[in-house]
Amino acid sequence: MRAGAWVATLHAVAMRPAEETVSSAPPWGDAEAGRRPPTPSGPPPRTGRSPSLALVDEGSADLRPTLTLTVLDAAGAHLGGRALDLGLAGLELLTLLQRHPRGLNAEELAAELRGDRGSSATVRVLVHRVRKRLGPWIDAAPYRLTVPVDTDARHVEALLTRGAVRAAAHAYPGPLLPQSEAPGIVREREALDAWVRHAVISSDDPEALWAWVRTRSGQDDAPAWKRLLANVPYSDPRRSLAASRLLLLRAAYSSRP
Repeated sequence: MRAGAWVATLHAVAMRPAEETVSSAPPWGDAEAGRRPPTPSGPPPRTGRSPSLALVDEGSADLRPTLTLTVLDAAGAHLGGRALDLGLAGLELLTLLQRHPRGLNAEELAAELRGDRGSSATVRVLVHRVRKRLGPWIDAAPYRLTVPVDTDARHVEALLTRGAVRAAAHAYPGPLLPQSEAPGIVREREALDAWVRHAVISSDDPEALWAWVRTRSGQDDAPAWKRLLANVPYSDPRRSLAASRLLLLRAAYSSRP
């Protein structure tokens, strides 16, 4: 072979692409080619989430009924639209639990309901009686409500928080459970009453003032009547009522010993 042809042959061999070595073993490492590992049988592994949480995560509706408490200048309770006959003591219990969403133990609840005269045994009896009408919606240790709660008092507080004083005054018919003498209820009643009064008088809104003086809490509130008198037009018939009411209140105050 001539030297030129021999060099050309060597060059062609050098430029030929090398053959790739492909493993015949499957990517999952099974020793037997073409055979997949067996599919595991039995339930899938746990993920740490309970079925109930999975349902909630998927947007399932909350099927619990709503507890509605009417506690402003009145006393009433409804569960899912059904009236509950609980009596004043039962409403005091539910109102206090609603005001303490994290719950209260038996001793704390006894103090809120009866002060120094309260006892854990009395609380347990009351909770048992309320559960018979309410159902399984009161947890123990601590005692707390496990059902959504809507109250007229909470509605008024929400309006006050937003600065909607006139709407809050119209939504406030009177004090919280006025017949109750439970220490916890008295404290909450006085706090809400003072909040509404301060917001109304500070607003100088004649409509808010008018709503306030027609409540049980505001009917004898001389400063509120005075503000109303100063803020209604001369042609407003409420002006003469405010003036006469102020005269009566001043006479009553002056006759006190």
